[in-house]
Amino acid sequence: MRSISGNTVINAYFSPEAFSAGADMTTGLVTAGSGGTMADGIVFGGNNSGVTTTLEYDGSADSWSSGGALSTARWDTTGAASSSSDAICVGGISGTTKLTSSEEYNGSAWGAGGAIATARGAFCGAGGNSSDAFVAGGFPSGNSAVTENYNGSSWSTGGSLATATRAGSVSGSNGVTSAGMCGGGYASSNVATCQTYNATSWSITDSLSAAKYALSMCGSSSNSLATGGNTGSTVSTAEVY
Repeated sequence: MRSISGNTVINAYFSPEAFSAGADMTTGLVTAGSGGTMADGIVFGGNNSGVTTTLEYDGSADSWSSGGALSTARWDTTGAASSSSDAICVGGISGTTKLTSSEEYNGSAWGAGGAIATARGAFCGAGGNSSDAFVAGGFPSGNSAVTENYNGSSWSTGGSLATATRAGSVSGSNGVTSAGMCGGGYASSNVATCQTYNATSWSITDSLSAAKYALSMCGSSSNSLATGGNTGSTVSTAEVY
């Protein structure tokens, strides 16, 4: 992993390498799921007891608008999306109850998807769309190494993470479960390890510059961006792989 600061050019995928402010969301959300692109994004669920809120982002207008409500209010959830019209929301917590249910979004309404085998929160998920996604890690009752893959109708067990973690992050957009990366999280302490996923097994490949949890990642196993997180205090660091 390499840190980004200012406008230093590291590779053509992140050029110029600087963040700028976009439009504020119409509703503040934490512990929400999200996906899509900077041109067409989506955020769903979140806050500390669970909400059904969905917000869609239009990058051309730099504006947010309300989307269809989730069937089940949830927080500490995850998911995957190729755009605001093709997304999946998975698991999480409703009140204090960990969920196995998933919901798929078609751009206007959420409908029932396949249930994951292990109810959990504080886990991570990625993929290209509602028919090709995976989830990993989390906190069912203790830290988990379990990975599950989705084919659009049902979940199946994938390879186990090398280290059972919660509150890590994964990247695997454009894609596919066969090009994923998991970084950071919390085991018995914060971790810096990054692992890549080929839809069958995980392999340790690199480390973040600092051990941290509650970060965000996007990209794929060969070109990934990690931002923010908590090392004991919140950080604004961005790193590319």
